[in-house]
Amino acid sequence: MQIYETYQGIVTHPLLWIFLGLTLVFYLVQGATRQKEKGWVSPETHIKAVAASLGLAGVPTLIFVVIGLTWLIVATTLLFGLYKLIWDMIWHAVPQGDDEVWPWRFSLAQVAALTTVLGAVIALPLTINRLLLSRRQTETVEQGHITDRINKAVEGLGAEKTVKRDGDERTEANLEVRIGSIYALERLSQDSERDHIQIMEILCAYIRQNAGREDVALPEGEVTPEAWRDWAKQGHEHPRLDVDVALKVIERRGAARKQLEKNQNPPYRLGLERAPLRKIILSQRDLTGADLRNAELQGADLWRAQLQGANLWRAQLQEAHLWDAQLQGADLWDAQLQGANLGGAQLQGANLGGAQLQGAKLWHAELQGAHLWDAQFDENTNLSVATLRGATLRFMNCTNIPQLTEHLEGMFGDASVTLPGGHGPEHASWPRHWPRFELGFRQFEE
Repeated sequence: MQIYETYQGIVTHPLLWIFLGLTLVFYLVQGATRQKEKGWVSPETHIKAVAASLGLAGVPTLIFVVIGLTWLIVATTLLFGLYKLIWDMIWHAVPQGDDEVWPWRFSLAQVAALTTVLGAVIALPLTINRLLLSRRQTETVEQGHITDRINKAVEGLGAEKTVKRDGDERTEANLEVRIGSIYALERLSQDSERDHIQIMEILCAYIRQNAGREDVALPEGEVTPEAWRDWAKQGHEHPRLDVDVALKVIERRGAARKQLEKNQNPPYRLGLERAPLRKIILSQRDLTGADLRNAELQGADLWRAQLQGANLWRAQLQEAHLWDAQLQGADLWDAQLQGANLGGAQLQGANLGGAQLQGAKLWHAELQGAHLWDAQFDENTNLSVATLRGATLRFMNCTNIPQLTEHLEGMFGDASVTLPGGHGPEHASWPRHWPRFELGFRQFEE
């Protein structure tokens, strides 16, 4: 009962509310003065600055304000309660009789309890700040340790050793050390979300630098389709062991890491642009969404490779083996696909604008919704049993491509296309659903 009376006396004491009012007026005057000096700054900005100084920048503003006001009211109430108890003890004489000693002792206990609680409440923001600072210091140490591990692994990627063969000494790649470094980078990628993309960039750069085969020269002189076919018949090899391990590491990254890559702005792609991969065996590899712009993939074996959404812009794919490859939504703009084997390839929605498809084998290929604007076919392009429903043609001269005739009813084009046999929009063979005039870009897309 006495505790309730003490509490009621505190919260109804006029000095408490006078103090709170003066504090509010003080901060309002301070805020107005600062705004006059520095220009208008919204209250929310001030609140966020205070939250950041306490290490609570991630807490929503409304929640921070509620917590802050609650803390201020509790601390102020306790402070005035303590002052009131001390004042009452000073104001009243020290008790002399036994009947007066116990209430006085109870007041002493109240002072001790209020002092302890008030100290804890006042220290709460400082304690939170100290804990957050300690956590940041721990994170900094951990990041420094991870950085050291990355640097050490990168050093291992360049490891070499001296070997003697037939009495001659020569330097070659130390594959054992390099493979160990690649696995170390994989572990770091799994442990540190922050460093994942950087590690993928390191591994992709390593593949680009070390996947090339110096002994694979391209055909010389004026290269005929026959020359390309003869060149591509032999000499295929699997990637070197360390490159093979690096490819497997980037293939098996988890769903969470792949989602992290997609969430970047712009989304991150595996950087294999301009990679020298001639006649290399990459069958059944998962390179979904990879950046393979200008990659040298002449004669490469990409049987059943996962290349959905990959960027193969201007890639060199002459005589490449892409049987059953998954190329849905891939960008093959201006790609060199002369003589390539695309039998059974899944090319739904792929962009083949400007692609060179002379002599390409598209037997049983799935090209629904593919863009074939300005693609280059010839009489040797094999479209047997191919599905071209919904594919679009534009700026194409199909005069010498009679094999397209049976597919035209399921495709869409405009007057920029010349039909097989050299026929234009006025000819009776012109598809009924094709406009007899040239559409603008937006009209065509619609």
